[in-house]
Amino acid sequence: MDPNLKDNIKRTLLLFAAINGYDRIVITLLANENIDLDPKDYYSLISLFIVVRYSRIEVVKLLLDTRRVDIDLRGCFERTPL
Repeated sequence: MDPNLKDNIKRTLLLFAAINGYDRIVITLLANENIDLDPKDYYSLISLFIVVRYSRIEVVKLLLDTRRVDIDLRGCFERTPL
């Protein structure tokens, strides 16, 4: 199964798990080196921006710990997530 598949609003499984607090699934997905950590959804929001917005602090830490997330990537309204 492709971990980068998107739903109708272009959100990935990683983002769905992160938003809903499924930390174990997030950890499993992050172990896959082929996973896209910076996809934009329908609203041009990136994963890190959304988990910061939803106050998913543990997921923010997990994403940052990978050192594969672009913290300077601009999403909605040209804002960075941090």
